Amino acid sequence: MYVTVQAKSDRSADALLAKLPDDQARLEKRHMLQALLADRLQLKTHWETRPGSVFNLTLAKGGSKLQPTKVDPAEPADPSEPAPVANALGPEVHAGGSREGRVIECRRFTMRSITAMLGTQLQAPVVDRTGLTGTFDFTIQFNLDNSTEPDAYPTLFSAIQEQLGLKLESAKGPLDTLVIDHVERPSEN
Repeated sequence: MYVTVQAKSDRSADALLAKLPDDQARLEKRHMLQALLADRLQLKTHWETRPGSVFNLTLAKGGSKLQPTKVDPAEPADPSEPAPVANALGPEVHAGGSREGRVIECRRFTMRSITAMLGTQLQAPVVDRTGLTGTFDFTIQFNLDNSTEPDAYPTLFSAIQEQLGLKLESAKGPLDTLVIDHVERPSEN
């Protein structure tokens, strides 16, 4: 069953969300959507931890090649000072592609951001086992198609190891899984 739900928040909710840090605003929007779906679809869910396939991200032999984010002169040297609005946006990514493969340039990426980006590319959960902290700037060039073109970039697994000094290892691990207990056709407005 496919359902299209259209909803608008009032301006006061938008104003409150705008005052929250990105992570908190994203969490609050998620809660608002959950309440809407529970109300309109009588949706009832719960989370279970189930075993599944994951990739562990570890340090490769020789260690990390990630470069710590360079502090922009416009950014405060003291992290307790408020950051300028332009830098309060968090991670920044620019992606492109050519016949050689994909190029992804990342700025201000935490290990959480890196594992999320890799999880999207691999379409599988990636778990950080590096122990690295802080934010990093890097560029990665890779080929998801395992192309035999002479100018093709290396595979994602090779690029992570060669360019970032990290390694992906296939593993079994616990996965948080959303289980739908009950859902009904949506009510009319």
